Amino acid sequence: MAILEMFKKEEDKKPKKKAVVNSVAEDAKPKVKKEKKAEAKNEKNVKESIDKSKMFIRMVTEKTTDLAVNGAYSFKIGSNLNKITVKNEIKRLYGVSPIKVNITNSPYKKVSYRGRPSKKPGFKKAIVYLKSGDKLPE
Repeated sequence: MAILEMFKKEEDKKPKKKAVVNSVAEDAKPKVKKEKKAEAKNEKNVKESIDKSKMFIRMVTEKTTDLAVNGAYSFKIGSNLNKITVKNEIKRLYGVSPIKVNITNSPYKKVSYRGRPSKKPGFKKAIVYLKSGDKLPE
């Protein structure tokens, strides 16, 4: 369209020159930067590979602190974990072997928020019993 060409700048009309120097400069650069980026990506993959279903959140309430004196510790755990996996994870994370593990499911609770009914999500709780001399780090 001839009408639009009159608004173009003269610089746009000139042919562009190809830069041969850039290809030589790329070969001269060290390859160390690429290796650092690859290492950073590997670290991210390791962090992402941790299974989200194996969550262990220590519960601290009045009741659990009283139980901790006797060697029983409470954790919120993932919904698909069982007693055996909880026992193995406690061994792996803390280096202490539990005597027994009790698991309870807490159901969701109905609440009203600003006059609208909603649900407070339920969770799964594990109570881990240790030997009399063993303790978990705080």
